[in-house]
Amino acid sequence: MKGFRHYWLWLPVVWAMTILLITSIQLPEQKTKDNEVGFVFVSDKHEHANKLLAAFVRTANQKGFIPVPTTSEDSRVLEKEKLDSLIDRSLGLTEYDRAHDELEVVASLTGNFDTFQAEIEMSRWLKEDIPFDAVFSHNDDNTFGVVRALESRGLLEKTIVSVDGVTEIYPLIHSGKVDATVVQSPNEMIEVGFKALEQHLSGKKISRHYYSSSYLYEGLIKD
Repeated sequence: MKGFRHYWLWLPVVWAMTILLITSIQLPEQKTKDNEVGFVFVSDKHEHANKLLAAFVRTANQKGFIPVPTTSEDSRVLEKEKLDSLIDRSLGLTEYDRAHDELEVVASLTGNFDTFQAEIEMSRWLKEDIPFDAVFSHNDDNTFGVVRALESRGLLEKTIVSVDGVTEIYPLIHSGKVDATVVQSPNEMIEVGFKALEQHLSGKKISRHYYSSSYLYEGLIKD
């Protein structure tokens, strides 16, 4: 059936930790003001990243901080250099894989959150003819490339689950090309991030993890 079902999935808010760590890495070398706060987003080409950026700037201004956003320019390598100690979206899948013998991760590919590169990497891997049943994509932009690669080889029965909930993903879900996407809450994610920041600045002990609510948007169930 079409439509979405609410599974209130509690995902770690990576951006909360991003705010805490990037302040010391991304600010200019000259002396900075105490109320400047840094934020790394993937690039301005992505709808979800732009929503996060807008929420970050708005919330920072409302709370009296000076927003200092920067981009990883779609580079996982550059992002890892900046956020080496962070945990990026596969944590839940990895933990589930370790606890359940019926699930096996046969490959992990880097699409750099870019549709074209994701298509290239997926197409290259498909040539290996390794059996698999499903693809978990770290964001919707990657998913567009994954769908193209699978379609080019006539592999239409694979289960595809994505993350973000950008506008263009819903037609693919409704048509059955993508099974589901985890729709995130940019405004809430930023609010939670600033809550952690304010606790840190006030000298309070902050939690190891912070959470925001998301839901799974499902489409047609494949036989």
